[in-house]
Parts: sequence; C-alpha cells; structure tokens
Amino acid sequence: MNKIKVAIFSVVIATMGFTSCTNSKTVSLSDADKAAITKSSTDINQAFNESKDYKAYVNAYYAEDATVLYPNNEAVKGREAILAELSAMGSDMNVTPTIVDINGKEDLAYVYGTVKMETNAKVELDHGKYIEIWEKQEDGSWQVVYDIFNSSVPLPADSTAKK
Repeated sequence: MNKIKVAIFSVVIATMGFTSCTNSKTVSLSDADKAAITKSSTDINQAFNESKDYKAYVNAYYAEDATVLYPNNEAVKGREAILAELSAMGSDMNVTPTIVDINGKEDLAYVYGTVKMETNAKVELDHGKYIEIWEKQEDGSWQVVYDIFNSSVPLPADSTAKK
C-alpha cells in the first residue's frame, strides 16, 4: 500500500514539475510584435485601397502557402489562388479592417477584427468580422497564414418560405 502511495505521489510531483517547466518557457507576443502586425495590416490595406494592386496586396499580406476561407466558398490555398479569387471581385472596392484583439505566442499571433468593404464612392458593399492567424517569417516580418471572415449583413428574407 505504501509503495502505491509513493508511486502516485511521484507521478503527481513529476507531472507538476513538467507542467511548471513547460509553462515557464511560453513567451507571450511582445508589444513590438503586436505593433508590427497592426502597422503591417494598416499599411498594406491602405496601399491596396490607393492602388487596387491585388498582386502587391496578396504578396505583402499573405504567406506563400496561406489559406483563405471565403464565405460561401471552398478554402483557397496559396497566393495564386487567393489572387485569382480577389481579382474576380473587381477594382471598385476599398477594404477597411479594424483590429479588435491581437495576441499570440512567439512566432504565431491571432487577430480578431471587424471589416468594412465599400466602393470608391463610399457605398457600403458589406461589413463583417474576421479572424486571422499571422506567422512571423524568417526575415522578421509577419504575414497571414489563415484568414476567415464572414458578413454581418442579415440575409434577405426568404419570400418562398411557407408560413
């Protein structure tokens, strides 16, 4: 009976020691990294709104193998596929993201925000929310590796529904 108690006690102590060691190694996302991601998002979107250069936008914003989960569509993977999808949207669109929350650890970060899409003449096309996963690249820059967004605009009433 004492051997069982000692064995259980040893496992508990070892587990506590392992857990405290692994937790002490986690590094929260630094304020400098949060600022770099915020600046990158702002600068890249502002440059796009001014130039309508989808290729420059995609290359600056998304990692080479990024995945975007567009509403009502299959996942799109890779810069070329993302570029093709965005280019199909036309050039009369401005995108204005607003970061609500940003955090992460070491070389991964998440960004939660809201987004407004409108024409150059300020006619709203859509608004909604998004989640992005950013990864620090080898050169120290940050790029999006996963992006998902959806609309906050209610769907039109279904006039064919039975009452």
